[in-house]
Amino acid sequence: MDATNQERETDRSLLAPTQPHDSAVDSGHSYPILRPVAEAIQCREHHLLRLDREQRRRDGLRDVYDRLKCTLSINHANPTKIQVLQYATTRIQRLEATHAHLEGQLAQLEQDVRALRSKVLNGQEGDS
Repeated sequence: MDATNQERETDRSLLAPTQPHDSAVDSGHSYPILRPVAEAIQCREHHLLRLDREQRRRDGLRDVYDRLKCTLSINHANPTKIQVLQYATTRIQRLEATHAHLEGQLAQLEQDVRALRSKVLNGQEGDS
């Protein structure tokens, strides 16, 4: 076999279907799918899916960040992302401290109510 025949054999092997039954149908005509083309298409589709997933992830992060920025009502005209996150952290810490303080006050008031009820009940029993 000379070099030209070897090139033709190589070209024919590229035309072989990826599986025995693989073929594309176009207007009633059937022709084999080229392996490199099929792999390139599959690789491209996978790449596009990855890009789409990454874009959706970034869109989700941007939406959550924008909601956080609006919720915090920051006075800066255009705060950086770091400033927004620092402000959010500080705000959460303050809210947690306020919550703990209010829980302490509530517990104290509940104790005072129990003491007053006890006095009222004891005072009424003493009057009878």
